[in-house]
Amino acid sequence: MPSTQNYTVRDIILDRTIEVELHCSDTDWPSMFVTAKVDTGADKCSMDSSLIALLGWEQVGTKTVKSSLGRAKRDVYRGKVTMRGTTFYLDVNESDRTELSHAILVGHNVIADLIALEEE
Repeated sequence: MPSTQNYTVRDIILDRTIEVELHCSDTDWPSMFVTAKVDTGADKCSMDSSLIALLGWEQVGTKTVKSSLGRAKRDVYRGKVTMRGTTFYLDVNESDRTELSHAILVGHNVIADLIALEEE
């Protein structure tokens, strides 16, 4: 991935991936970097169950989500991430993404925020 200074949000949408730094709940553990899939058709973000467990993120609720498989009730977790130099708390729906290409899916809610930050 090119450096973030020359890599616009438009490039992220076209490339359909973004590097995400995931911070563990236990601050003694180092953060990890994961390439996430960008999906502008997804309302929210989702993350693989095993990755959430590894990070020790806090469950903050449940949500009914609509996917290609229908409606399902999923647990929602919150944890600290860094994307494009900005650190913030991200809410993700827990899902089984083991058979998919990326352990994290970033929805358009985060992309819209990144666009707003880029325009400032």
